[in-house]
Amino acid sequence: MIVAIKGGLGNQLFQAAFALVLQRHTGRTVWIDARDFPNRGREFMLDRIGCKLPVASEKQIFSERWASSLPIAKARHWMNRLTGAGTVEPGIFREPERWCYHESVFTQHPRTYFSGYWMSLRYYPEGFPGESEFPFLGEDWPDGLQPLAKDIADCESVGVHVRRGDYAADPRIRADYLVCGSEYYRRSMSRLAERLPHPKFFLFSDDEDFLRSVDWGGLNVTVVPAVSGVGDEHYLRLLASCRHQIISNSTFSWWAAFLNRKPERIVVCPDRWRVSIPTGELVGELIPEDWLLESTPLN
Repeated sequence: MIVAIKGGLGNQLFQAAFALVLQRHTGRTVWIDARDFPNRGREFMLDRIGCKLPVASEKQIFSERWASSLPIAKARHWMNRLTGAGTVEPGIFREPERWCYHESVFTQHPRTYFSGYWMSLRYYPEGFPGESEFPFLGEDWPDGLQPLAKDIADCESVGVHVRRGDYAADPRIRADYLVCGSEYYRRSMSRLAERLPHPKFFLFSDDEDFLRSVDWGGLNVTVVPAVSGVGDEHYLRLLASCRHQIISNSTFSWWAAFLNRKPERIVVCPDRWRVSIPTGELVGELIPEDWLLESTPLN
């Protein structure tokens, strides 16, 4: 079995978690396909978080994509391609619908190639992988983050992830993905300020200039700076180390909130995950039931 890896760190963590659960469920070695990198500025990061899943070779990938099919299925595939009647892909299991659970993944042929994102919580009834599978969760802090990590640990810290980047810059992406504006973050921060004693808000973003341009209404905020040589995996851990989180519609901040195991934690997320998808429809699949939803104006 081979699982395709693609996207940013948050997506890669979902795909690696799925591969590990598939391995646990079937008792077979599951390999990963990392050929998509580098792609559109994305880097393969699973090796940087200590994930030990083996990387498949080109020859092995080609074999997996075909070996689970009968010869007649291969012949039908090529006939369909020649006649334009379809593109049957023997040996490949493509995720039918993102954010939904598909029980049939666990009954596929042992030599199946899996392509998808695998974001449903229901894939993981025994829990997500922890430090034994993702050792970076227990690493010491890099020198440049140690003062921030201590500050976060010593106060009523709220990690706020402001995702902009391609969400804000690319019109094609904006048409599908919701860009959470400053109004959403201010309202969420005020909501927690009413519930928590003297909260301190740590702002994480791929656009520091935007953070510094916003009037945060007198709230106690710290803009987390980019430190040279410190990778995204450490910022995800730092965001997760906060006592509470306010997240964007991003798998990066989703993982930070999900990895926060503090029993008193509060997580706030936007009430729309995409322009066409209310977050409420994803509760129990992608969104844990105890997370709070805050209204987010459409773009």
